[in-house]
Amino acid sequence: RSELEAQVRSHCPEGSVFFTGYRRDIGDVLASLDVFVHPSRWEGFGLAILEAMALGIPVIGTRVSAIPELVGDAGILVAPRDSAALADAMVQLARDPSLRHNLGRAAHLRLRPVVRSLARRSIRRLAREATERSARGRGRAG
Repeated sequence: RSELEAQVRSHCPEGSVFFTGYRRDIGDVLASLDVFVHPSRWEGFGLAILEAMALGIPVIGTRVSAIPELVGDAGILVAPRDSAALADAMVQLARDPSLRHNLGRAAHLRLRPVVRSLARRSIRRLAREATERSARGRGRAG
């Protein structure tokens, strides 16, 4: 961490980057954002992206792993390691509140079917587990 802090001190304006450490209030932190930038070189699933989208926060992400599938047309996607394209996307959203609003709304709407699908799967899994527990319980009683 000390190496990163030294880089920030030498390359960034004072007060523009914060090292917060572990936080328990991530929902509050996300809700305070205007844009969620996720410049991954590799991503397993992208849960942080889904969390931002659920709150209606526009996403800028990279075209790696599952990110394009998650974001779709509800955000801006750039090539991994393309810092110029990433910066351009951030400037574009910083300058265009209407685009930020529209992408945030699209992100939230895009996530609805995903949430429904996850909820259905969870309900089916819970029902299956309850049935299996019940069957095991009847087997012991008999």
